[in-house]
Amino acid sequence: MVTAAHIQDRIYYGYGKCATRLGTQYTIYRANSYINPITPAFERGAIYGSFTSSWSYMKFQNWGSSTWLGLVDGRQLQKFDYLTNGQDTYYLADNHLILPLKWVQCNHSVRIERPFQSNNVGDIGYTGYEPAPIATIIADSLPVSIVMKGRGRLPGENLPTDSRLGTWMMYAPQLDTPIILVGDIIIDTNNLRYEINMAEITDQGWRFELQERGT
Repeated sequence: MVTAAHIQDRIYYGYGKCATRLGTQYTIYRANSYINPITPAFERGAIYGSFTSSWSYMKFQNWGSSTWLGLVDGRQLQKFDYLTNGQDTYYLADNHLILPLKWVQCNHSVRIERPFQSNNVGDIGYTGYEPAPIATIIADSLPVSIVMKGRGRLPGENLPTDSRLGTWMMYAPQLDTPIILVGDIIIDTNNLRYEINMAEITDQGWRFELQERGT
């Protein structure tokens, strides 16, 4: 009897055969830590992959979108595995039965800090935050996707030349603890800083709304 598992196996086999002709070779990383996930300790071999916004290979990716269809032999992969060829990096966001493999392309490698909360900062009775090096490091060199969402609030000074700070969306795989929290600070590849306004964990990984804070 033909089962869904057998059909899935044949689909992934077909993806793999196509990838060897249309794609390039990637290294697989299966990390269990937000700290330096793309390191030899997490390497799980090599695989061919080809990424596209449509199976016709005749459509460009839209602005603000970081999700791709992936021709990759899914039998060798687990959800939230990273693939990188030294230039492009993706993580596997979804591998539901029969459906295409959903990938997120990473455009930043971020550091996530949790400011230290102190009762000794400011006036009596006020609880403040102190930045690094006192901050706890939650993630470092973590490949993620950060895309623009829209305009946010004005800076607190409210000067005539002030521009509104942007709001952004960040997508990241769900790895092992620690949990990433609202209020954590994101520092991206360009040394721009963001604060997490909202955090949601889904079956496709983390989804965050960020408020830009400048450098």
